[in-house]
Amino acid sequence: DKYCLIPKSARQLLQEETPKVKESSPETSTEDYQEKVMRVLSDYEQSVRVALEASQKYLEVLSSLDNSRNQILNQTSELSKKSDSLLKERNEYVALSSELRSKVFYYNQYDSLDAEVELMANDFLQLRKKLLQTLAQISDAVEFFRENPHYQQSWEFLEKYTSLKFYLLERFVGALSEQFQLFYTEPEKLYSKMPNCEELAHILEQLYEKVDPDYFDFLLQLENQYFSTRKKHIYNLVTNHYYEASKEANVVSLVRRVCEFCSKLWRKEKTLFLTYFKNSKDLKETLQKQLDYYTRDLYEVARALIISEHNSDTLCDLAEIVKNEFRGEELKIFSKMYQDVQERIIYSVQSFIPENIVPLKHTQEEHPALRTTISLLTKLSGRVEGDIFLGLAEEAISTCIAALKQSMPEEDFLEGHSFLIKHIEVLRQELLVICEHLNMNFTTKVLDFSTTKQLFWRLISGQVALYKEGMLADLVNTGAPKFQEKSQDIRSVIQSELRKACQSLVLKVFHEVANPAMVFLFKSKTATLTYEEAEQALTEGSNRITQVFPRFRETMSQVLDEKNYKEVINSASVQVMKAYRQLLSYMERAYPNKPLPSILHIQTLLQFN
Repeated sequence: DKYCLIPKSARQLLQEETPKVKESSPETSTEDYQEKVMRVLSDYEQSVRVALEASQKYLEVLSSLDNSRNQILNQTSELSKKSDSLLKERNEYVALSSELRSKVFYYNQYDSLDAEVELMANDFLQLRKKLLQTLAQISDAVEFFRENPHYQQSWEFLEKYTSLKFYLLERFVGALSEQFQLFYTEPEKLYSKMPNCEELAHILEQLYEKVDPDYFDFLLQLENQYFSTRKKHIYNLVTNHYYEASKEANVVSLVRRVCEFCSKLWRKEKTLFLTYFKNSKDLKETLQKQLDYYTRDLYEVARALIISEHNSDTLCDLAEIVKNEFRGEELKIFSKMYQDVQERIIYSVQSFIPENIVPLKHTQEEHPALRTTISLLTKLSGRVEGDIFLGLAEEAISTCIAALKQSMPEEDFLEGHSFLIKHIEVLRQELLVICEHLNMNFTTKVLDFSTTKQLFWRLISGQVALYKEGMLADLVNTGAPKFQEKSQDIRSVIQSELRKACQSLVLKVFHEVANPAMVFLFKSKTATLTYEEAEQALTEGSNRITQVFPRFRETMSQVLDEKNYKEVINSASVQVMKAYRQLLSYMERAYPNKPLPSILHIQTLLQFN
């Protein structure tokens, strides 16, 4: 840009004159051009100076305006702060004025509330509609004076408002109690609902939600008035049923009728009570207390027949009736009857067991004692409490096993032990079915004499002396036997008896088939026996094994499962083989010049499939 240092206006003049200069002669054109340029520049300089002076004036004006603006902003900020302060002060005065008016209101409100309460007290309809609102106003005033005891006449007005609240609640309770009495006078309305019961229920629900204990006292008073109103009708119902029940001679029918009546009475009374007092704090306890009071005569009638009943079948039926059908109603009469039945079952079963589970000779496949025990346990299962059932089951099982042992056939030891093992196994299998859903652990208490024994030996050895002061009392405290609780599984009791029976049979079989070898070895300790006597003992033992062991295996296979069968047979085989190997070892040492007999045939006889 060849005019980079020349202003725009000057460049425009030069652009207009340049073509003209080029058209004219160089000499004249250049001089004219220079003069013209100088004039233009001079004019421009003059205009720039004028503009500069004007801009300086404008700058001075702007500076003055800016200073004025800043002054205005500062004044506006101060005015804003003063305005905020005035507004805050105004709000404080408004709040203070409102607080003063509210405080004065609590003083001035009492007379109007007192007059309104007097009008409501004589009109139950108005009392229902305005009770909650009026109570809220009174409670608000009571709270105000409680929080500000330093105000003038605070305690006086607190007492007035509190008395007014009590009076209003008292009038409401009295009016509602009167309404209950009027409505439920007629027996046919015994379980009907009063008109506007929803409105009453809402009022009582709101009162129950109050945290003020004063409300609880009046609500409890109202509940008592409610029950007092219903007492006469309920008593008549119970009395009529009592006379009908007292004529019943069958205890099962009587208990069922009593339970059905009490259950029906409980459900109806509970439903009606919840219609009005749905938020009662002690609903369950209050209803139970009232109904248990009404039904105590019915309970005594039922109890008289229950405690006179001896038949365990009937008592188990009673337990099932009370437990499964009615015990969920949570009335004490049901739990007390159930407890009476349980106690009577314990007594009757403990009398039944020694009288009916007894040893006797029989020709049937199943011993009567076993059949009676299984029947008894089946009957008791689910009808008595778990701990009671386990205690009675343990007693019945022990008595049954003792009766089976005394009833074992004596002519043939194999037949006798087979009889015992078979019946114990049947009892074990049946018990697993009967007690499938029961916890079969039971606890017994036993006396621990370990400390007593230690004390005895200390006395004998002279480690302690009784003549020292305080020693006797110390010995009594430390050496007295103590009770210890022992937890057992009833299945392990039967399993232990089964194991004992099997061990007894194994021992009997061992003595029967190994007796020749054992007698010979015993005699050899005190006398010199001949080789022929040893051979005779071996032959006699082999003959006994041939006669006894096949029957032993066959008998065990019929009464035991495969696992127990193998365990018993192996145990017997090992013991018998051990005895005859000892005999063979003796013959090898005592008769080295004689041929050693083989016992392979005995091993063959003792093998099992």
